[in-house]
Amino acid sequence: MGIFVKSNLLLYKMTNADRARDVLAAAETALRLDPALSGAFFPVSAAEEMLGRCDRAQAAVEQAMRISPRDPDLGRWHTVIAREQFCVGHFDEAINEAREGIDGGYRNQIGYVDLGAAYAGAGKEEEARNAIAEAKKLNPAVSIKWFHIHVPSFIDNPPGFIDAARKAGLPEE
Repeated sequence: MGIFVKSNLLLYKMTNADRARDVLAAAETALRLDPALSGAFFPVSAAEEMLGRCDRAQAAVEQAMRISPRDPDLGRWHTVIAREQFCVGHFDEAINEAREGIDGGYRNQIGYVDLGAAYAGAGKEEEARNAIAEAKKLNPAVSIKWFHIHVPSFIDNPPGFIDAARKAGLPEE
């Protein structure tokens, strides 16, 4: 379990490919020790995304969902798939997955920023702004700077995400 915790701690400080490889190594070790540890697929997915391998990132989340189909994190898993769909330019599918994540209980600023970026990617500006407004209701401090301080890997990945979040109305500070 210690290596699983390590992978998650590394994840939240992940800012580049070298750190992503460290996260991936720790998470893969945790999965070798316990292949049914569905939560270890989250750092695998985030690291793969940072490394530009969105198909592998999505496959990791789908594996977690197969292992634990009634997992309390199911809403978060859908939100992660939304990011991977965004990564490959499937914005309508990203919207559907982000909405499923929110409907599945992942109702926080991250879920709504994901939804807003997906709407912006699809050119649906009003819906994008509404999603960011929901994120701001949940966390009035949410901004690009907030993400850089708290979860740096979130806002800079996948490619184009930060620009879509800006377009959706996520403020710089």
